[in-house]
Formats: sequence, C-alpha cells, structure tokens
Amino acid sequence: MARDMHALVYSSDIERRGGMCALESILTWRRGYRDQQGGSPRTRPFHCTTVGLTSAITPNAGSMFIWESKYHYLDISKQTIKSSISCLVPGPKLVGGWATPFIAFNAPIWVVFAITVIVSITALYFALSWNNLYSSVNKENNTKSYYLITSILLTEAMYLNQSLSRIPQHFSTRLVFSMILIMSLVLGAIYDSGLASNMTIPRYYGVIRNPQDMISNNIQWGATEDAWILSIEGSDSPTHQKIVNLFVIENEEKLQNRNKDSRFAFAIERLQGGNFAVGSYITEDGAKIRRILYEDLYFDYMAFYLKKSSILLPYLDDIILRVARVASRTHASLGI
Repeated sequence: MARDMHALVYSSDIERRGGMCALESILTWRRGYRDQQGGSPRTRPFHCTTVGLTSAITPNAGSMFIWESKYHYLDISKQTIKSSISCLVPGPKLVGGWATPFIAFNAPIWVVFAITVIVSITALYFALSWNNLYSSVNKENNTKSYYLITSILLTEAMYLNQSLSRIPQHFSTRLVFSMILIMSLVLGAIYDSGLASNMTIPRYYGVIRNPQDMISNNIQWGATEDAWILSIEGSDSPTHQKIVNLFVIENEEKLQNRNKDSRFAFAIERLQGGNFAVGSYITEDGAKIRRILYEDLYFDYMAFYLKKSSILLPYLDDIILRVARVASRTHASLGI
C-alpha cells in the first residue's frame, strides 16, 4: 500500500485528496490547540499525522508571525489573519482630594505663575522705594525691609482678590499696581476655570494609553518567550527599540507573582473579532488592576509554516485565498 501511494503521489486525484486530508487535519489540530491552551500557537510548531499519507510526506506545520529569519528554512503560506500585540498595563490611580487645588494648573503654568509673582513683588518694591526716595512731600523714613514686606503683602492681596490696605499716590506706583491687578485678574480667571473643572470631573495619574506612555513611565512588560518581540527587535524605530529594552523573560511562576506589581505589564495578543489571547499566569486579581493599551505595540500577519518544498503549500494557499474571497463577499453583502 505504501509503494502504491508513493507511485501515485503526483497523480492529481490522489494528490488533491491527500492534500485536502492533511489540511483538514492541520486546521482541526490548530483549532483544538487554541481551545485547550487558550492562546495563540504562533510560537509552537506542531506535528500533524494524517490519514491516507505515508510517513514520507507527513507534514510538519505551524502558524506563526511572518518572520524573515524563518524563510531560509521553511516555506510560508499566504497571510491568514491579522494579529496585534498589546499589553495589560497598570491601571490609573485616582488623585487624592488634597491635590485638587494644585492640579488646576499644570507644571509649566505654575512655573510661569511663580515667576509672575516674583516679578510683581520686585517691581512694586522698586516703585515704592523710588517714590519715597524722590518724593518731596510726605516722605517716610522706612527701611528696605518695610518696603519689601509691604510689596509682598500688597501683591499677595491682589492675586488673592483681597482688599488693599493702602492706595498709592504717585502715578508710577499706580501704573505698577494696575499692571499687577490686570495680571491677577487674568490668572485668577484661568485658575477658577481649572479648579471648577477638576472639582466636577475626577482626575487620575499614571494613565498609560500607548507605547510612548510605557516608555515615559518606564513600565516593564514581559512573557515566557522572546517570540513577542521577534517582529520588532530589528526595527529602526526608536519607540520599538525602547519597547524591546523594557521586555523581560520570566517563567510562569515569577510572572504569576508579578500580578500585584503595579509597575509591570503583561504581554497579550489581540485577535480578530475582538478576542484576546492571554497567558495562564495572569490571575483575575491581576487583570482587575490593569487596563488594555488603547494603541497596540505593533501588529503582524499570521501564516502557516511548512517544510521546504512541501507538496501541501499550493493547496493551503488555495484554501486561504478561497476563504478570504468568501469572507470578502460576505462582508460586502452585509455592509460591514
């Protein structure tokens, strides 16, 4: 029987029936593997035994990302599905109520505000000292510290919208007063608006939405294999290079202990149809304190890998193209 099979292996009828049988076994095994393991089989090529084929043409097949380094040793089929690599990152934390008065301005505006106050105090100090020094009437014999304290208190009163203890008599001093008053009104209106918005809408810190946020917050991410970074480890993109440097490889036990680490992210796979492939080391409690990235790290396309010069490759490509053609018609008819 084996001799007859070898003799007829290139016959179109036997070749088609044998090829279809092998492909059916491949697809069935792949579906069972995903259901049992709950993840993607992209990094674990499997051995498939078929009915109706001898050991000489028994296929070894696997479904993985399209990696250039593997092309020298294996045949690659047509692209099948799109798969994206994302992360379960630490969730944001609610800002405490004590910080509400301080988050009305961001850091650059607070710096500008501090510089404005210092300039206002300095200008008012020189204006008061100058007017008293060159004034011929009602000249006061006060020290420099008196004018400094007076300038600080008057500036503070104007920026806090408080009443003034004295009204300047000279034109130059009134000009400085008016400029400080206008500036205080502008900054006060901006602060009131920011404070009102922050008191009605809760604010969070440590928000991680995309890979750049992971880099800025120095968030490490990891998995049990380096297959998660093979597609981008040779990339020229600075973002991808930094993401690769943040990746760590650990065993399942260590990764399971990382579930309580608020500075660690888990690699996950975003599949088509809105499904995700996650590792068994991610616990329910660890998932509750984490969020999925809004922007994926990267995406790639899945393909089947077979032995070099495999006789099954043309049939596998034909099935992939036919399925894609039917799916395109279905989407078009449903208006998706």
